[in-house]
Amino acid sequence: MMRLLSSAHPIALEVKLNKLISLLILASFITLTTQQSFANSKSSCTWEEVIGEKNKETDITPKLFSSLSISFKNKKIETLSAESGYSSGEEGGAGFCNLDISKNPNPDQKVNISYGKQRIKITTDDCEGNGDCKANYELITTNTGYKLLFGKYYPSLCGNNAEWPESIELITGNKTCVVTREK
Repeated sequence: MMRLLSSAHPIALEVKLNKLISLLILASFITLTTQQSFANSKSSCTWEEVIGEKNKETDITPKLFSSLSISFKNKKIETLSAESGYSSGEEGGAGFCNLDISKNPNPDQKVNISYGKQRIKITTDDCEGNGDCKANYELITTNTGYKLLFGKYYPSLCGNNAEWPESIELITGNKTCVVTREK
């Protein structure tokens, strides 16, 4: 090894060494900036898709929409809110699903949060013992932010036939969510 280094041209060796150092610095930076954790942070995004022409009588444009807002403190959820729904373009033709979890949840809502390294499982029960109204959600870290997955949920928790998408993804630094609608 020593012979290889001593026989190499000094300028070529310096160029190769500088490239190697640059690549190591770049790899370290990418690793540090893309590995999300549940550290102290606050992020939010919104998404909407127009699904028809504006109704001239009601002045309402039919659309689908979703939003997600998350904040962490000491690696625990401080607030998590999500909304998804639609407007039909008709008067009164809209439906919403709403999830709001904070460090002080609604006293009528039972919330169970289980923290993993890169995954948080959330179960809510809004029925106060009147049937099965449990809903399951998962918040996972991705290379670019967070993704909220909607598992089983009780349909009456969404109003007027609204439904949750399969997932809402929040990409750090981007104000527009990525929404997956097909299940």
